[in-house]
Amino acid sequence: MLTRSSASTVRHQPSTHSDAIDWRELAACKGYKFEPGQPDPWFPVSEAPAAAIEGQRICASCPVQFTCRDYAFTANIQHGTLGGMTAKERENFKRRQADQRRKRKAATS
Repeated sequence: MLTRSSASTVRHQPSTHSDAIDWRELAACKGYKFEPGQPDPWFPVSEAPAAAIEGQRICASCPVQFTCRDYAFTANIQHGTLGGMTAKERENFKRRQADQRRKRKAATS
């Protein structure tokens, strides 16, 4: 049985001093036990919404879910489920945010 290690998750260097705790060490996915032959719940083979359910379920209880999601947006990660959102959901979210900014800018012009 394989487990997910912090080395296999997205790389992130803490922005503070050297003894800062890396948020990935606290992630719910860190010790995830992969069953032989089972797909990675955070990087499903299919882009169908149902394929991401297991990863999103685990992310929902993660203490660093929002930090992970913020990292996915900041680093422009375009694949996989991070912070409970699939790549498609993050893309749609960014598009909605951009549309709202354009509407606010147009309303003030």
